[in-house]
Amino acid sequence: MAPTLEADAEALALTQAAPRARLWAPVTAHAVVLLGTETSPFTAGAADSLVAALTSAERVEVPGRDHRWEAAGLADVLAASLPVSGGSGASRSS
Repeated sequence: MAPTLEADAEALALTQAAPRARLWAPVTAHAVVLLGTETSPFTAGAADSLVAALTSAERVEVPGRDHRWEAAGLADVLAASLPVSGGSGASRSS
């Protein structure tokens, strides 16, 4: 059995504890929801639901990625999503 199975089950249960808008209402920081273009269709729906539930969020698609990420590639995408000095956000090529 996977060592993360219990934690995964707890996290999934929490996501069903209340409507997403209420669960995510305390999060007011801007969020970037990353989605690989090669991922499962249900993952895209989950990303859209999360973006809709968050106060300030955007969906950024990462070409050629699925649900798994390599650290270096993920770091590059995250760095591109950070705000630039004095501005609201870095430009993205998604």
